[in-house]
Amino acid sequence: MTPFMYRLLLVLAVCVPSSLYAQGIQQQGVWQGDTSKFVLFIHTGPRRPDDKVVKRIAGALAQKGYLVRAPDGQQDNVGGPGVDYFADTALDAAKDVAKTVNDILQKEMSRTENTLRPRRQRTKNPATYLGVWLF
Repeated sequence: MTPFMYRLLLVLAVCVPSSLYAQGIQQQGVWQGDTSKFVLFIHTGPRRPDDKVVKRIAGALAQKGYLVRAPDGQQDNVGGPGVDYFADTALDAAKDVAKTVNDILQKEMSRTENTLRPRRQRTKNPATYLGVWLF
C-alpha cells in the first residue's frame, strides 16, 4: 500500500464514523425546520390561560421561534390533549411542539399520562396553524 492510501484510510476511519454518528443524532433530535412560519393557538381549559405552567409552555415555544397567540381557556372535551395540524407538511412541527410541551409538563407537573400527540385534522385551516390542546 502506498503512503497516500494509508492517509486516505486514516482520514476515512476518523471522519466517517463521526459523520454517521452526527446524522443519527440529527434524525433522532429536535426538528430543525422553519418554526417562524407556524402560528400556535394554545387552549388551556380547564386551567386558566395565565397559569404559570401555561406561561412557561408559551414562552418555551416562542423561544423556539413559533408565533404563539395568547392562550385561551377552551378545552377539547372529545379528543383530549393533543397538537392538531391541518396539512401533512406540518407534521414535523406538530411533533416538535408536542415533544416540547410534554417535556415541560413532565418536569413541571410530573405528568406522564395524557401526553400530547400530533393529530391530523381534516377541517379547512391554513397549513401553518397548529392547535395545542394542553389538558
